[in-house]
Amino acid sequence: MAAEAELCPQCGGAIHFAENQKDLVCPYCGTTIVNKAWQPPAPAGNTLMPGDDEAHQIVRALVTLHLKLASQGVVAPAQIVSAQPTDYVIHTPKGDGRVVSFVLEVHPDGGPPFSAEARALVSLPSLAKYQPGATEYVRYNPRDPKEIELDHRP
Repeated sequence: MAAEAELCPQCGGAIHFAENQKDLVCPYCGTTIVNKAWQPPAPAGNTLMPGDDEAHQIVRALVTLHLKLASQGVVAPAQIVSAQPTDYVIHTPKGDGRVVSFVLEVHPDGGPPFSAEARALVSLPSLAKYQPGATEYVRYNPRDPKEIELDHRP
């Protein structure tokens, strides 16, 4: 069943989202348009159920922090002091990930090192990379270093 055409907010051209399509590029002007009616697929398995409020809160908090630090955060290297996987396995379109709690020693440029705790969603194939002693990059709020996340750089 074909969906009704929508109009591109940039050029006014008619666009058509396929069923479950998250976004598309307008064929007339090249603008990327997000489908406001898109809903993420239900997670596979039973590790993150719709009623699992704590897991949803963790994921929402990680996303909120990421959005805040993307514009205000400072990047610095950090050594992993400890990494404790939680019981939360999250299913995403890019693959399964586990929420991991980290204790880090952050080494900011031009400042003294400091300790911090962070949670991150780590893809299951990458878990072995995040071991004590490993150096990773973090992004933190310089006004409140407790606001910190792993900066998943390739």
